[in-house]
Order: sequence, then structure tokens, then C-alpha cells
Amino acid sequence: MTTSSSSSSSLSSFFSFDNPYINDLGGLSHGSLFRVADSVDTSVAPGTSDPKEDNHDKPSYYDILTFQSFLYSPNLTWLIMAVVVWHIYPYPLLQQTQQSTTEEEELVVAISFSFWHFFQQRLAFNMLLSFGYIGFWHVTLYGLHWCHRPFVPNRRYKLQKVLHNMFYTTLGVLHWTAVEVAFVYCYRTGRLSYGWNATSQVTTTPIPEVTTTVTASILRLLFTLVLAMYTPSFRDIHFYVAHRLIHVRWLYKYIHAVHHRNIDVEPFSGLAMHPVEHLWYYTCYAPFLIPLSDIFGIDNNLINNNLINIPFLWFWMGFHTALSPAAAHSGWEDHFSADLLHYLHHRYCDCNYAAGINFDVYFGTYQASIKKGSNNSSNWKDKQQSLQQLEDRPVLDSKATLERWWKPEHPEYQLGILALVIASLWAYSHSLLSALPTAALITIGPAVWALILTISTRPSSSHLLLSWRKTLLAPFDKDPWWSLLLHFGLGFVLGVLPSTYLLYLVLS
Repeated sequence: MTTSSSSSSSLSSFFSFDNPYINDLGGLSHGSLFRVADSVDTSVAPGTSDPKEDNHDKPSYYDILTFQSFLYSPNLTWLIMAVVVWHIYPYPLLQQTQQSTTEEEELVVAISFSFWHFFQQRLAFNMLLSFGYIGFWHVTLYGLHWCHRPFVPNRRYKLQKVLHNMFYTTLGVLHWTAVEVAFVYCYRTGRLSYGWNATSQVTTTPIPEVTTTVTASILRLLFTLVLAMYTPSFRDIHFYVAHRLIHVRWLYKYIHAVHHRNIDVEPFSGLAMHPVEHLWYYTCYAPFLIPLSDIFGIDNNLINNNLINIPFLWFWMGFHTALSPAAAHSGWEDHFSADLLHYLHHRYCDCNYAAGINFDVYFGTYQASIKKGSNNSSNWKDKQQSLQQLEDRPVLDSKATLERWWKPEHPEYQLGILALVIASLWAYSHSLLSALPTAALITIGPAVWALILTISTRPSSSHLLLSWRKTLLAPFDKDPWWSLLLHFGLGFVLGVLPSTYLLYLVLS
């Protein structure tokens, strides 16, 4: 009886959320969505824990390679959610043998399947999914007050800011949906090939000598799972280089500044971006555009043109891109996926460009906590007690509003890119431009237009005149050339060019 009781106690202890092997699994601190991480010092004000006790220093590539950084992070929870959502509403794909190969067959596919109807259905689904998830965090934090450690302890709730963020979030969901439809269109018309997955009834070309065996199915599922667990790491690389790129002065002013209207962030601010930033933000789909067989000459029967291009993996990538910013932009410290480093990025703007893998430690842009003496006392309990005696902070985020929507910021830029897009599509529809230059004008043109405006509006007065290096490269004007080439080169290749190629595929 004693032995049985002892073994039962040991078993319950092993499966307890306090077990170090189970705690933080899926990003849940002791099994809770609303609990501060163990690494946070709760005796000091939120965001001011000693950096020595902070886990976000140099990344452990061993943990990444062995999947520990995936399993003990919110990514595991999001992947489980993505699998469930995928089985509820997968993409309407054809079997590989039904993909069109000629222009006539492409026309038949396009006529027999209403992409506009699919877009409407998918948009409704994505809006429900996105606003449901983001709304959950907004309501629980700002309505129900289930958390107690805000980074700004005496913040004012601004409905106008929330509506502003919801508007731009809607534009982000629209873009995510448009990219999904573009991929489905490319899949169904044979512009892209895809691998095997169970729910979309996709059939790959048989792999020699292992056709239809259980072993082959297991191997394919394991391959999918491994790639799915490495997907967030690629997203971290993509986000870092693309994010650094749009922080350069002339892109920040006209594009990324919309996202930084939120200094005191809230969940809907995660996707609150300029439409041009949405265009480049979602380009983490870049790997799914690579025809590996054409590049490496591998037998198509072995990899089915592009085995990495499994539709579920693309869905998982988009799902992660659309939902992960919500809790990371919460403005609170004590919940699932809370992200102090990204809050600091919004607060100070010149640090913590990375998300996930901390590349900032290598380039001198890492900041681990709120700067000392900046509206936070050293004793959090005293802060709570004296909260009512504090003077009200100035109204933050005054530009995050739709009150003057008819008078947008930088109208010369907004009207310029609108005219560029309309003119490019008109020229394409009248056969004055082919698919590639049209795609380039629409996806790269906004960056060129921002550069032209920056150069043309450069102050001429000697006391206001900035050097060309500062005008074009700030805040990275002091970086060495190799760093500039690395960041801007990768940012352009991974962040901008994929949108050009995808649009080219759709138009060609």
C-alpha cells in the first residue's frame, strides 16, 4: 500500500507543471496562460529585472537544433492550434495529376474554381480567427484585468488607438488572405508544385520503391513535422533582416512609422502596419517559392518538384505570422508569449530588432530591460501603493487615431504609391508592360518612391543639412559597410523580392 502510494505520488510529481521538464512547455509558465515567467524578478517594477537574470542573451543554437527552443516556447502551442485549424478548413487543392500544364488547361481551372468566392470565404474565416485570438488577449488584459504587471502602470485606455489598430489589422488580414489565394491559384494552375499532405488530398508522384507504404507515410509526416518545428527559426531570421531594413531612415519615415505610432503597445498593434509593410512582412513564404529540383537537378519523382513546398507548412507559416504578434505586443509582463524585448523596441526604437533568436547581441543593439530612472521605481510594491498619487502621464501615441483619416500623414507618399499601383496594373492590362516589370513596380516601387521623396526633401539650410550617409542610412550610419551590406542585402532578398516573384507568378 505504501509502495503504491509512493509510486502514485512520484507519477503525479513527474506530470506536475512544476516539474522543470514540463514547466514552460508550449510557453506556459507552470501550465498557465496568465503567469509571469520564472526568470522575472517580481520584486521590481515590470520590465526592470536584472539583465543577468534574463534568458534573452546569446541564442543557444544547440537548443534550436534539438528543438528545445521550439518545445519550450509558444511556438508549440501555436503549431497545435494550426494543426486543428488546418483540419477544420484546409486549402482546396487539386491532386498533383490534375494540375494544369498548358494555357488552355489553366483557363479551365480558373473558370471551374471561383477564386473570388474562395477569397471571400477565406477572408471571413481569417477575420474570425485573427480577431478572435487578438480579441481574447485584448479583453482578458484590458477588460478583465487578468494580469497585474503592465509595463506602463498608469496607462490610459484609448478607444481611438484601439480602433486605429483594428483598422490596420484588418488590412493585414486582407493581405494575408490575398497571399493565401495567390498560392492556391499558383498551386491549382501548376505555377507551383507541392508535396504530400493528408487533409488536402494531395497526391505526390510515387517515390521509387516505397510507394503507398506505411513507412513512406510516416517518413513524410516526420519530414513535415521537422520542417514545421524549424519554421519559427526561419521566421526569426526573416523578421530580423526585414525589420532592420525598414528601420532605415527613408523607409521608416514613410512606411514603418505607422507601426511605431504605438509606443505603449496593445494586442491589436501587432499587425497595425502600413500596407506596404504588410506586403514585405508576410514574405517569410520565400522558401516555398524555390524550385529545388530546377536548382539542384534532383529527380522530380524523388522530391516532386518542390517537396519543401507542402501546403500545410505554408499555412503554418502564415498562421504564425498573423497570430504571434498579438500577445508579444500586449504591454504586459505576466502572461503567455509576453515580450519585454519587443516592448523595449517600441519604447526606444533603436534596439531589439530581433524576435525569437536574439541577433541583436551580435550587432550592439540589444537592450534587456527598461532604462533605470525612466518612470519606474525600484520597489514595485511601493509603486502599486502610490499609484494614485502619481501625476498623469502625457497622452501617448497621439498619431494612433483615425480621427483625421481624410488627411493622411505624408499624402505625397500615399497618393504616389496609389498612382503607381493603378498605373502599373493599367499598363499591364493594356499589354504595355509584361508581368515582371509590373510586379517589380508594385512591390519595389514603394521603396524607390520613398527614397526619391527623402532625397528631394533633404534640407538645404547648412544648419539643418545632414550628411548623405546619415540621410540615407540613419540610424545605422555608423555601422561598418559589411554590416550594412549584410542587413540590407538580406533584408531586400528575403523581405522584398519574394513579393515580386509571387506577384510575377500570378500575373505571368
